[in-house]
Order: sequence, then C-alpha cells, then structure tokens
Amino acid sequence: MTDAERYADNHGWMGSSKKHVGVCRLFSEGDAPLIRVKEAVIGVRPRGILSGFLVIVPDSKGTATFIPNSLSANNGSHSFRLRLHQDIRTTGCIASAYMNKDELVVEDMLVWKDEPAFYCKTFPERWAYVQQFFSALSPDPALQRCRIRAAIYSLPTSVVSPPPYSVVEWVPFAPNQRRLIMVPEREAPVSKVSEKKIIEKKVPIEEPVLARRDAVGPDVYQLWRGTSHLGQALVRTMAVSKALRLCPGDAIPVKVEYHKAFSKWEIVGSP
Repeated sequence: MTDAERYADNHGWMGSSKKHVGVCRLFSEGDAPLIRVKEAVIGVRPRGILSGFLVIVPDSKGTATFIPNSLSANNGSHSFRLRLHQDIRTTGCIASAYMNKDELVVEDMLVWKDEPAFYCKTFPERWAYVQQFFSALSPDPALQRCRIRAAIYSLPTSVVSPPPYSVVEWVPFAPNQRRLIMVPEREAPVSKVSEKKIIEKKVPIEEPVLARRDAVGPDVYQLWRGTSHLGQALVRTMAVSKALRLCPGDAIPVKVEYHKAFSKWEIVGSP
C-alpha cells in the first residue's frame, strides 16, 4: 500500500485487497421512501465514471493522491502537488472525487482534519468542509497538472432532464447515507403512432390540483387536491418555473403527471 492508501484504510475506506469502499449505489424500487424527503440535493455526472478518493495525508507537505475506484479501468493511484494552506497540509483529509478527462471533481468530504465526517456529519456540514478546502487551495494548473473544481448540486424540485450519457445522483442530508445513482432510460425513436399510444397511456390525477408555494425556497411547491396532500412537486423546465413565478396568489391551479424515477408528481402546465 502507498501512504495515501494506508491512510484511507486507517479511516475505513479501503477494504481487503485494496478494494474500494464506495459512497454510492444504484437506486432500486425499495429506495423510493428515501427520495421523498425534503432534505436532499441532486447532482448530474457522466455515465460510467466512478468515484474515487482524493487523499491528503497529514504532514505530506502539499502532496495529494487520487485513488481511482478499484472497479475503474484505470485503477492506478497517482500523486501531484497542491498549493494548500498549512492547516490542511498538516491535518489531512479524504474527499470523494472523480476524474473526468483532465478535470478532478470533488463531490463530498469523508474525513476532515483527520476526523471522520461521512459517518457522523450531515451532507451540508460535509459540504462546508469542501468549501473550506477550496478556500485553502490556491489553484496552480502547472503544479496540479489538472483542473480541480467542486461538484454542482441543486434542489430535487429544480432538476431538469440530464444530458445524454449521464446519471443523476440523489444525495441525502443524513449522515452515513450513500448517494443513490439513477440511470435515465435511453429514449428510443418512436413513430407518430407509438407517440400517440404513449400519450394516451398518461392518466393525470383528478382535477383540480393546486400548487401552494413553500417557504423553503424558489421552485418549491406543495401539491393539494382538496384536503389531500399529494406531496412536494417536481419542476423540471425553466418554462414551467417562470410561469409559476408569474402567477399571483399562493394557490396555483396546475396540471401534473407522475414521474416514476423520482416518485413525485411533476408540474407540466396549467389547466
């Protein structure tokens, strides 16, 4: 084992035979209750690229090591230098990260200043550590030999259709919760006849449905039909988002369709 692999192993992130202990898993139907909670964010990443570790061993004088996932085709770790504040260099950290071409994307903090984070800290707390890491980093492409950036997350209600050949990750806020990977189904070309059949199969719930604004933030709405609460709405397009914001009042009549992948009712327009 290298020093970085030994440090990761000491914190429980390297299994037997240097097998990578993952921070994510594929979404299954049994996970539906987990993604109905408000306390989560989502991210979009390239399909087929697996998370590894960015390791800063304490007192390593600014040397960082990226350890790819053991299932990755390129599973050899490599080290490079970072211009980091002395506080981070001396205390060390382990981040979940992935390499996409010449770009290293940091997505979570697992160990911070030699103390466990993933198992006992919420994701917002861990994300604050990620921000501290980048505040302590002085970018130097010549020294780093790659671009380093933080992952981008958004609220589940503001998700848009992911780009082709990408996956959606659901990141729960609770400690010690692995992120859930959802692989969108590839859309096959369909004829006008088959398109008509698909549209006919969509059965909207009974009208009227009202979207009530939620104080949590923009594009967050709670759906109601009479006295029945249908849950938090999914807003996936800028057109719908803009239309809702322009509507007066706190109760907006809307049309909805059920989105199976997110187990939510999606707002698709107004009656």
